[in-house]
Amino acid sequence: MNINSNYWEERRRRQSLKRSKKEFDRLSNAISQAYRSFNASTDSAQMDACIYEINALRARRDGVLREIRKLE
Repeated sequence: MNINSNYWEERRRRQSLKRSKKEFDRLSNAISQAYRSFNASTDSAQMDACIYEINALRARRDGVLREIRKLE
C-alpha cells in the first residue's frame, strides 16, 4: 500500500511541476509581449499601463518559479 501511495504522490508532483513549467513559459511570453508593447508605445499613459503589467507578470512568474524550485 505504501509503494502505491508513493507512486501516486510522485505522479502528482510531476504533473504539478509540468503545469508550473507551462505557466512559467506562458508568463515569460506575456512579459516579452508587454515589453514589445512598451517599446512600441508613444503615449505616456499606455507606457505606464505596460510598466504595471510587466511588474504584475514578473511577480506572478517569480511565484511560479518558487513553486517549481520547491517541486524539483
